[in-house]
Amino acid sequence: MRSWSTVHARKLVFPMVVVTSMLLPVAEAAFKIRSARVSGQSYLYLRDIAGFYGMQFQASGRHANLASRYSQLRFEVDKRECVLSGVKVNLSYAVGTAGDEIVVSQPDFHLLLEPIMRGGTLPGGAVGRIVIDPGHG
Repeated sequence: MRSWSTVHARKLVFPMVVVTSMLLPVAEAAFKIRSARVSGQSYLYLRDIAGFYGMQFQASGRHANLASRYSQLRFEVDKRECVLSGVKVNLSYAVGTAGDEIVVSQPDFHLLLEPIMRGGTLPGGAVGRIVIDPGHG
């Protein structure tokens, strides 16, 4: 037998997921993030990502900064890490360049940066268990 809160929570979460999934493509369609192919991998322009989130963009040599009043992201070319509001975050692929622009891999954007940056718009839930799986280098 299901509890009252479980049944009602599912009734509330499903419409939120549907509405969110419908609104996210509209927001993305309003602002185009350009992509480039670097070493066989799809990369996205950090300048466009900053514009997408309404952040200020500043690039100097091998470094790029994206900043808003809520968060700050720092990237360095050829490094597999970035700093998000003072916290070091490991990326799957090194930050690269396309022409004279700094780019970040599409998987890193969609699977790492996007969920962090849009955390407030994603449906939440209680964390029940965290599993740490050792031995993966």
